[in-house]
Amino acid sequence: MNSKYFFRFSGIFTLLIILFILSGCKKDDDSDNFVLKHNYAGTLTVTYTNAYPPWAVTKNMDVHIERVYGTVTISAAVMNYSGDTIIDDDGKIERSGQWHINPVGTVSNDEEYLTVNAHIVVINDVTRVYAKNDDGVWILVSESNVNESPNSDLSFNIVEACTGGAFLGYLPPTGGILWKLELIPL
Repeated sequence: MNSKYFFRFSGIFTLLIILFILSGCKKDDDSDNFVLKHNYAGTLTVTYTNAYPPWAVTKNMDVHIERVYGTVTISAAVMNYSGDTIIDDDGKIERSGQWHINPVGTVSNDEEYLTVNAHIVVINDVTRVYAKNDDGVWILVSESNVNESPNSDLSFNIVEACTGGAFLGYLPPTGGILWKLELIPL
């Protein structure tokens, strides 16, 4: 074989081998896209209740799920809470604070669950104790920061969210946190 033709043949053969290897590494067209059956829109709702001192606050956040790539967009929210309780004629307790909620969501690979990290940052959660002085005026006796960050790792069943709502948490008599996801297929 002529060396000129050998180098052409070996170059073409090498190119074919490289193309064959690269074509084997290419993903199927269906796996390039994360395809859900529908786009979804809905609401993520959090209800925070406390019995002592009492409050009940609710905040809604808009949810959108794009079907092709499973992109989840959830609006951010700020939730203020406060309450006070008269202990007796001469004492009371107040507590107040604020949550900054910046949720990030992902759809599971089996398209069954929406996982959300609510990314809750607690701001100025303070408990104050007051007592009345001899003139009947409330005087601050003590103040303490409450350093509690609620669990913000959530996982919702998408089918349940589309059929009446998916719930996480509970509200016992002393207070608690309840999350609800409601979705509508578009």
